[in-house]
Amino acid sequence: MATDDDAGAAGGTDDAGSGTDSGAESGASGADDAAKLKGALEKERAARKSAEKAAKDAATELAAAKAASDTSKSEIQKLTESFAELKAEAVATSQRALRAEIASEKGLPPKLAARLHGDTREELEADADELLEFAQESGPREGGAGSWGGGQRGGGRPAAPGSNEEMNATLRGFRST
Repeated sequence: MATDDDAGAAGGTDDAGSGTDSGAESGASGADDAAKLKGALEKERAARKSAEKAAKDAATELAAAKAASDTSKSEIQKLTESFAELKAEAVATSQRALRAEIASEKGLPPKLAARLHGDTREELEADADELLEFAQESGPREGGAGSWGGGQRGGGRPAAPGSNEEMNATLRGFRST
């Protein structure tokens, strides 16, 4: 008897109590869960915005670095071209100086130094010797006597070498043979 009532009363109280408690806990727990989810969602959105901003900034920095790289490449190319021009000019100047030195050593007039051909000292000296042989074979010119210095260093100039055109024509004939 008491067991039935007690069980019903105890069961009713327990069911009502647990139903009310469970609903309250469930409501509080649901509100907490919703607040946690909302907070997590806001954090995720903030993180996404931050990541997008960082990606955009990185893309901008990459574009700037690429532009700077292109600029430095063109500067390097300009410097490389300038270096090549200066190097070629230095080689040409060195060759002119070597021709003048050999012409002086062989006793050729300075005007004939530019007519010497060759890349090495030996080639230039051989060409100077051939030019001297030719000049000696052709003999003295009209209006002047002697040679261009007889192969001595710092040799003199002919007294009357003739016209430049005449000398050029003679040398052109020498080269074609």
